[in-house]
Formats: sequence, structure tokens, C-alpha cells
Amino acid sequence: MSESFPWRSSGFRPATHPAGTESSATRSATSALSVCSVLLYLWLIREGAVSRSASLIYLVPAVAAVEAWLLFGETLSALQVGGILVTIAGVGLATR
Repeated sequence: MSESFPWRSSGFRPATHPAGTESSATRSATSALSVCSVLLYLWLIREGAVSRSASLIYLVPAVAAVEAWLLFGETLSALQVGGILVTIAGVGLATR
């Protein structure tokens, strides 16, 4: 089996979730956040703020990391927090 999955011999194990750990509330909250973010993005484009909307795309990974921290108890390292702050500062400068 290790021939078809070379990472197994290196000790790498993909993340798995025990059966039934995802609740319907978690799925609903994630879906609602996704739909709202897409609708907000489309609204910004319609209002003529295309360049500003394009800059905001850089915030998607940062916002997703913060949401995962708030909603799901994920941990953020100092490097990740620093990257989030640099991203926010860069988008702030670009949209002025």
C-alpha cells in the first residue's frame, strides 16, 4: 500500500474527522458565511468598485483563518497572526 501512497512511509497522515463530528449548525454557519461573502463581493463589483473589490480578495485567507479560530477553535501561530496583520496593512494601503 505504501507504493501507491508514498507519504505513508514518511509518517505523514492526512487529517481526518471522526464520523459525526460535523454538526448541521457548523455546516449551516459555513454555508451562510460563504454565500454572504460572495453576495457582498458581487455587490461591490456592481457598485463600480472593481479595483477595490479585487484588492479585498487578498483578505480571504486571513478572514478564513480568523473565522476558523473563532468558530472552530483552530490555533493561530505568531507567524500566521503576523501574516494576517501584514495582509491587512497591504490591503489598507492599496485601497486608499
